[in-house]
Amino acid sequence: MMFINLDGPTFLLLILLAIILAGAIQGKRGRWKRYQYDERQEIVRGRGFQYGFAAMAAALILQAVYTDWLAQFFSYEMLPLLCLCIGILVNTVYIILHDGYFPVNEHPMTVFFCLAVLFLSNLFQTIHAIRIGVFVQDGEAMAGVGYLILAVIFLIELLAILCRFIIKRKEKEE
Repeated sequence: MMFINLDGPTFLLLILLAIILAGAIQGKRGRWKRYQYDERQEIVRGRGFQYGFAAMAAALILQAVYTDWLAQFFSYEMLPLLCLCIGILVNTVYIILHDGYFPVNEHPMTVFFCLAVLFLSNLFQTIHAIRIGVFVQDGEAMAGVGYLILAVIFLIELLAILCRFIIKRKEKEE
């Protein structure tokens, strides 16, 4: 019997293929809509992109200034990923908390489920990297740390969605 190795990139590739397949099925069923954003949501999204870009630019500047110090903890390949993730996180959380992300309102459980799957897959990859000893090598963060960074980002986004649901529920009660 042949054993399929689901370690590392293979596992993530299978998850990506499952997400693409689910999207294709949804598209065939005609469930994907072109979302219409109102003016307020477009302004919120614009501000979110501005804040995300500013955060990413600030992180890149800090990376350039403190490259030698950061290189003690992160590989050079990890530093740009970290800067990109900071920008994306600021953008996404701002948009979610200010109600500018329309699919969260229309399909909250679908968005929450997708983020939860991404969080769990990156968490499992982090645990796998720790188990096989490639999380940190020679005091330098390796690919496993990248999975951990992504897991933390998806967890923060999940928490932002939960906070938004709580805020909306309290607004409805008042």
